[in-house]
Amino acid sequence: MSTTPRSQRLRREWQIFLLALGFLSRLPVPPDPDFSQDKLDGAARYFPAVGLLLGAISAVALLTFDALFNNLPLAVLLSMGVGLMVSGAFHEDGLADSADGFGGGWQRDDVLRIMKDSRIGSYGTVALVMVLGIKALALSSLPSAS
Repeated sequence: MSTTPRSQRLRREWQIFLLALGFLSRLPVPPDPDFSQDKLDGAARYFPAVGLLLGAISAVALLTFDALFNNLPLAVLLSMGVGLMVSGAFHEDGLADSADGFGGGWQRDDVLRIMKDSRIGSYGTVALVMVLGIKALALSSLPSAS
C-alpha cells in the first residue's frame, strides 16, 4: 500500500492526464508546476482517453452542424475542421512527413532528412488529400442524425 494520500495520487494522475491532453491537442491546459520526465513518461497511458475526448468533440460538432444546417456533407467537413483545430492536425502532420520521407527518399538518411523537414512535399500532399477525402466520404455515408 502506498504511503501517499489518495488525494495526492489523484492530483498527480490528473496532472499527468492534463500533460497528455496538452501534448496531443491544442486545448488549453494549466502549466504543471511539478513537471518531470517521469510524468511525461506516464502520460502515454492517457493517450487513449485523450483520443476518446477529441473524438467526442468532433462527434458533438458533427451532430451540432448536422442539426444546424441539415446538410450532412457540410456538417462532416465542418466537424473535420473542428477535429483538425482541436488536435493541431497532429496525426495529419505525421502522415504527411511519413509519406514525404518514404516517397522521396531512397536511403535511410534521405528518408530521415526529408521527414524532419518542416515543409510538405508532393507525397505528403497527396497522402493528406486522399486520407481526408476518404474520411469525408466515409463520414458522409453515415445516416444523418436529423
